[in-house]
Amino acid sequence: MPRVICRCLKLVIQKTAEVLPAPAGNFQNVTSGWTQEKAKATIRPQPTLDELEGLRMYVTNTDLLPPLFDQVLDYFEVKRSGTLFREDIVKGIENGIVHAAAMYCRAQTSNALRPQGAPLGQTPVSGNLEPVSLRTEDRLSGSDLSRAALVQQLQSNVELTQGNPTIDTTLIEIALLLIEAQIDLRLQGGASFKIAGIEFSRGSDEKTANGADWCRSILAPAMRGAADDKPSVWSAFAKKRKPAGIRVLVDTIQLSATLRTAAPYRITVDRHLVEPLLAAPRAHDGIRLLHVSDLHLIAELDEAGRKLVKPLLTPTHSFEAARYVASAVASLQPRYDALVATGDLTTDGARGSFETVLQYVQSGSITGANPMRIAAYGLNASRSQRILLPGNHDRYAKQDFPGQRLDFTCEEVLQTPRLYPYLLGYRPHDRGDDSFALLFLVFDSNLQAGRDGSRFNAKAWLRALAKGDVKDAELTEARRLMKATVEAGEVERIGGGTLKFDPLKTIRIALLHHHPVTKFVLPQPASAAPTLGERLKALVFDPVEKYTAEKTAANMAMENSDAFLECCSDCGVQLILFGHQHYPYQRLVTRLSDPGSAAPATAPMVGRSEHMRAFCCPTALQYDAPANGFYVFDFLSENQFEWTMYGSHRVGGQLAGPMKQLQQRSFDLSAEPTPEELDQQYRFGAV
Repeated sequence: MPRVICRCLKLVIQKTAEVLPAPAGNFQNVTSGWTQEKAKATIRPQPTLDELEGLRMYVTNTDLLPPLFDQVLDYFEVKRSGTLFREDIVKGIENGIVHAAAMYCRAQTSNALRPQGAPLGQTPVSGNLEPVSLRTEDRLSGSDLSRAALVQQLQSNVELTQGNPTIDTTLIEIALLLIEAQIDLRLQGGASFKIAGIEFSRGSDEKTANGADWCRSILAPAMRGAADDKPSVWSAFAKKRKPAGIRVLVDTIQLSATLRTAAPYRITVDRHLVEPLLAAPRAHDGIRLLHVSDLHLIAELDEAGRKLVKPLLTPTHSFEAARYVASAVASLQPRYDALVATGDLTTDGARGSFETVLQYVQSGSITGANPMRIAAYGLNASRSQRILLPGNHDRYAKQDFPGQRLDFTCEEVLQTPRLYPYLLGYRPHDRGDDSFALLFLVFDSNLQAGRDGSRFNAKAWLRALAKGDVKDAELTEARRLMKATVEAGEVERIGGGTLKFDPLKTIRIALLHHHPVTKFVLPQPASAAPTLGERLKALVFDPVEKYTAEKTAANMAMENSDAFLECCSDCGVQLILFGHQHYPYQRLVTRLSDPGSAAPATAPMVGRSEHMRAFCCPTALQYDAPANGFYVFDFLSENQFEWTMYGSHRVGGQLAGPMKQLQQRSFDLSAEPTPEELDQQYRFGAV
């Protein structure tokens, strides 16, 4: 294996030293109709349709950070996937450049970019749709683009070593230098190149040409040294030795950064990337939360939709639905602040499927086999914006037959906590400690042990398919966690760090996959004069349909739902968000209690919740669902919020369609429930 790696590195060095590559080419994304303009400059001919057939689609373009960085990660003993980290870093730099472009626009005195008082999402009156141009003095550093800001953003969003910020900073610096080397080489081969809506071009022909020299004269010899550093034949019998060549390469990269000639860039950012950040400020200091659920993704993102053979008959996502959902999310004005995904992120629980989930959730653009063409958008949620939790499908572990198992592939790939429940807080970084915040109490409602595989048991197998459960020990831990957090007045922030809050200025939200309540069904009035067909249906077909529906609901239910709801009430939870059932509904949840025996609340400072509101999110992407959709919550204060449902109905096996706003409703948590809510409420507890 070391020899294979050495040969690969030597091949890369030879190609780098002999002929500088041409730019990757330009592409232009056109949102209407999901069409793209073909690249004008390419290294090789465009692939044919036959060549594209069967190729997996990858999210984000990581060409700017070469696979050599994986060897650097290995040298520093970073155990996590190098490919995913390269995607994180490239995505972080793309976001940093877009934010710098927005800051540049705000700093300009021309208010024609966005007239004061213009509605959110409105095209500027001036009609100025020109891209935003930034100029740097030396590569990714200058008055328009702060290199220090890029490093700081990457440090906050990409945790490489889990607890060693010094090494994290070193790795980020090395990554930036390698990316700058790639940009220099591409600009040497062509006038410009474009990736994910950001175009790089030369700021000065002479300086850029000289800038590429450092890649050949300094980096290439260092890479040769890294490739020639072959392990000793005795390494199999001794302690593993770190290759000195990689250490020399790292030192050379850092030293060369101080000796290289400055090379200015001109960076042009597409207007559609900047516009959401230039939107007029909201009339309130609210928080916008995006809620998606039941994505049912598999490894191949371009899947049209089918039933899998392994696990047997499990349904997949639809690529058309993935495109339409991401397009609708990208067009939200203002953009969402945080995202929660409540389970069934995959349909088979395979590692490759979770990698696709991570790419789809965190990426702003999706490319196909030709990396120069955007095929769709992603949800564009960074680590500091998202909460991802598992559903029953995420515990299937890619086995032959569906069934929950004790498997943590979800947590390993998505880098989420393994211990449940846990508590996270969110407030936009630009708000003060006196502003209201969201507190998320996150549960894993899947069966912990799964089914017994030693012998087949039909009852146990049916239970392991979709049933949910939150153990009493976890409910006890949730109470302790909420009490301690509220008393301390601080909580871990999504993505890391600490968030201080006023307990009386919080909205408490419980997240899980399984439904602790069911949809309210209005009783159907009996017909005054039933026909013969109606009587036959009532006698024969209705009982069968009712029995089937009850069995299906029982096999999907959460076993100790009332105990869970009681825990949420004790913790002062106001909203419960979940999925699992694939169709949307919201319902008031009321606790029944004896007024003469008022037990103390878990967190006295926030009090016990006598009323909670439960929201079941529809499946976002499953190909054969009657409808796909998602929710948007606009929290205006610690008491008021608006709930909006976006969706698309699918009739007769049609393909997914564009997402439309289907329903909207306002809620006041400080007011008494409406008569309509009380008529349809779910009550738990004993009088």
